Amino acid sequence: MESNDVRALGICGMGGVGKTTTAKAFYNKYSHIFDVSCFMENVKQYSQGDSPLLPLLQHLLTELLRAKDFEVRDVESALRKLGEILSYKKALVVFEDLDHSSYSDLLVRICKLFSDGSRIIITARDLNLPNQLKVEMSKVDTYMVKHLNEINSLELFSYHAFKKSKPPGNYIALSKSFITYAGGLPLALKVLGSSLCGRTDLSIWKAKLEKVKKIPLKDIQKILELSYDELEDDTEKAIFRYIVFFFVGKNITEAVDVFKSCDLFPEAGIPILVERCLLTIDLANRLQMHNLIQDMGRNVIHEESKHARFRRLYLDQEEASPALPNLGTPYDEYNCCGRDRAAVVAEEDGVAVPVSEWDL
Repeated sequence: MESNDVRALGICGMGGVGKTTTAKAFYNKYSHIFDVSCFMENVKQYSQGDSPLLPLLQHLLTELLRAKDFEVRDVESALRKLGEILSYKKALVVFEDLDHSSYSDLLVRICKLFSDGSRIIITARDLNLPNQLKVEMSKVDTYMVKHLNEINSLELFSYHAFKKSKPPGNYIALSKSFITYAGGLPLALKVLGSSLCGRTDLSIWKAKLEKVKKIPLKDIQKILELSYDELEDDTEKAIFRYIVFFFVGKNITEAVDVFKSCDLFPEAGIPILVERCLLTIDLANRLQMHNLIQDMGRNVIHEESKHARFRRLYLDQEEASPALPNLGTPYDEYNCCGRDRAAVVAEEDGVAVPVSEWDL
């Protein structure tokens, strides 16, 4: 904050981890020391349509000038006006929820307009976006938002469930089970805690815990699915689905060999999944992902398998049973029912063939 050059910061992490909350806390604390400031929420909304840049610039200028009726005719005149403002004023601008579609029409065209002492903050689920910005700017840093530890998780959950920092004694054990399930993700802790607020019957708490383990809450899944939906092609999505189904906890070499044989180009796809915070690789070179990301992936597989013509992944006995009789082999021989084991059945034009079987 003390340096007089133009700097940018990318605040990155998986959906629901607190990127926007962190950016807002910074903005609220420091915006008063800048000549002009603006918090651009949900930048992605401007990336829709044939000419997304003009409404975005219109909103940016309106916020910077604090003028509700300010209008610009076209993109070039808007950029000129923006240049006039930023060339002599120290600015703080936050762009929230960036993705590739909004990046090319946004940062590349305006980052050079900022004057000394200005700060640009972007929040994104894609670690590569700050790296792309480094092509245009020399001072770019990345902050990965960390998951909450057990103490902070319990405090956040308790605040939403009980409106105080600690749960009552008889709720402590169940509260800890919920925070274990949430895995330190603030969004999940908030949604789960709020859903239990005012409920005093412990049997309801126990039933809720069992339910969310089998049927994840839609509010959480919807946020997490955005990262999957924004993957650029079908090979990346396929790699993600197969990792969810087969390879969590497996060595990356084992997965890469399989994906290569399927022409899925894992050398390109796996790094993108890591950049999009859908996947991590631990020190033992094993593929790992947050349990809520894996739940989201299972839900995606379940929904997409209803409509897929070719490869279908059957997650339970009820789904697999109608296909397996086509094989002429009893289902029991595949030992793939339940949540602990699964079989992949490749369905080619309605004819099912077993592909493989793995521990989930």
